[in-house]
Amino acid sequence: MTDAYAGAAARLGVKFLKYTEATGIVTEKMRLRAVKTAAGDISTAVVLNAAGAYAGKVAAMAGLALPIRPERHEVLVTEPVNPLQGPMVISMSRRFYCQQTPHGNFIMGQGEPNEPESFNIRSRPRFLTELARKISQTFPLLGELRVIRQWAGLYEMTPDAHPILGESEELTGFLRRRVSAGTAS
Repeated sequence: MTDAYAGAAARLGVKFLKYTEATGIVTEKMRLRAVKTAAGDISTAVVLNAAGAYAGKVAAMAGLALPIRPERHEVLVTEPVNPLQGPMVISMSRRFYCQQTPHGNFIMGQGEPNEPESFNIRSRPRFLTELARKISQTFPLLGELRVIRQWAGLYEMTPDAHPILGESEELTGFLRRRVSAGTAS
């Protein structure tokens, strides 16, 4: 999906600077003026903060506070098997999710909301045993599947888990995440 949006944007004339770090945001009189990058400043009147778990850091470059924190989630994928599961299963009480792909692999994962906030994306060996125990107790048929890889990544978490919406009230042109209906952050 991301590639489709990028392709459509490129056809409309958007230029992408891949592997170019944004290092700051220049503002003047509550308006955006430029984004500072390792390749030089880019004049702009609009910034779309789509930095996921790093969105709070990007907002801080513009002098804004955004209540977003990173939460590490660890994920694994199994060998493919014949279809066993329909829709994705999420257990809020046991903190895991599990879905079978069209190719037959299972993708399973969990987050740890009580882990100290960090941008750590290392996967732990104990994750495999923790999740295997939960999954085997919930879905005994999945207990014998072989894991072919595991990894960790970051989810962006807000106090009320609302999606990306609207423009900042403090800085014209800064588009960001809304914390709750009617209340921008």
